[in-house]
Amino acid sequence: MTPRTFLVIPAHNRLATTLACLHRLRRQGVFGWAVPIVVDDGSTDGTGDAIRLEFPDVELLPGNGKLFWTGATELGMRRAVERDAEFVFWLNDDCEPQPGALAALLAAARERHAIAGGVCVLPRSGQAVYGGFKKGRRELEFVSAAPGEVTACDALNGNLVCVPRAVIDAIGFPDGRGLPHASGDTDYTLRATERGQAVLLVGAARAHATPHNRLGYASWLLSGMSVREVWATLFNPRAYGYLPADLRFRWRHWGFGGLRSALWLVIKRVPVSLAILTVPLDTRRQKWGSRSAAWRYEQMIRAESGHE
Repeated sequence: MTPRTFLVIPAHNRLATTLACLHRLRRQGVFGWAVPIVVDDGSTDGTGDAIRLEFPDVELLPGNGKLFWTGATELGMRRAVERDAEFVFWLNDDCEPQPGALAALLAAARERHAIAGGVCVLPRSGQAVYGGFKKGRRELEFVSAAPGEVTACDALNGNLVCVPRAVIDAIGFPDGRGLPHASGDTDYTLRATERGQAVLLVGAARAHATPHNRLGYASWLLSGMSVREVWATLFNPRAYGYLPADLRFRWRHWGFGGLRSALWLVIKRVPVSLAILTVPLDTRRQKWGSRSAAWRYEQMIRAESGHE
């Protein structure tokens, strides 16, 4: 018997993307065994009305536009628990699970009593861009899994994840208030690991996804960002550099060492800003490009989208 399962899908002003996600799930037969909950966080592009019209059986939860990823996911999870969920999926609307991926995650989560995450790859190159992490001394180290592998992790990206109700009962919900967007997924899964819950990356659960968030995946020094953009990330709740969330996340999982890392990322903006103001972009790329992991990653994403 299939356990009572819910899909939590955050949405904000991506009408075509959100509808494509729901159509994909319907075609794959997922709605036959999982109940979708879309958290429409203040969309102004008609997302909510279109879902009501095309998918009247989808539960639609409204947001105020300030929930962001973690807050929307938390709200959806709380609703799923109210409806007696046994398993809850996190699914980003721009993540395209391959047929059978969701079922593979549910099976792994159910059989191993674990949070189970999938591997997201670039559609053209097949390069893994979202998956799992091992916890290092100061940072998280990305790990992937081959199609036949199930790999134990310390944390997961939240694009495609199945969470058992037992884990929710043990550790609660994502920290939507303190970590509104970035790190909400990795924080939750790290907390699970630290509380003795198993966290797995399931290589058979694959999806296509292409990172597109300039605030999270662009090199400060080499992408062409302005000084203003570099510093603005400190105060933008959607950015990976959002200082209140970054301090909270790093302190929670690395203590004083984590605070030092967070403060270094603030201080690092000073020489970066000076370089942006004084060194031409082409010269910067030529001089520092080969040493920048962020720039290599950004180039990979640009090549995938045809914007080399």
